[in-house]
Amino acid sequence: MKRIACLLAFALLLTGLGGCAPEDYDGLYVRILGITTGPEADAGFDALPEAAQALYVAAIFDMEMQCGGLCTFFCNESPAMAVRVSDSLRLLGLGPIADAYEDFAAENGLALETLPQFDFDFFPGGDDYAEEYAALCETYPFDGFDGKYMELREEMDFEGTMLGFAHAHPEAFKA
Repeated sequence: MKRIACLLAFALLLTGLGGCAPEDYDGLYVRILGITTGPEADAGFDALPEAAQALYVAAIFDMEMQCGGLCTFFCNESPAMAVRVSDSLRLLGLGPIADAYEDFAAENGLALETLPQFDFDFFPGGDDYAEEYAALCETYPFDGFDGKYMELREEMDFEGTMLGFAHAHPEAFKA
């Protein structure tokens, strides 16, 4: 997560921060990551406008889903993020994705508040984590959820929805 934050901070320096939401999703994504470092690292996260929180959580969730899927999201992000996904997606108007996420968690007995099975050190001593990660990915039916997410993402125009919400909520970008 830190490497992503560093790359995005560099992108922010190159693109700058204007007063309104950008016209494309890549620009919006960069702007969203300039708002906060997330609920676990930013003590002021809960004081941000609700729109800013929702945009941040949804953007990180989407990035993780596209990079490796739900197992990757659970391994890379904290329970502080996991418990915010549904409400954030609903606020953005992406309720069917939130429903699928909640259904997956319920059907597989995942406690989003703790996610203890996904808390392991990726760098304990080399490549040992790869086997542990692969076994974890096979423990749950992630492929089914990941495919459904990608279908819903396209069907619901995730990027367009995020852009529309950002334009409707300029308070999300006020410092």
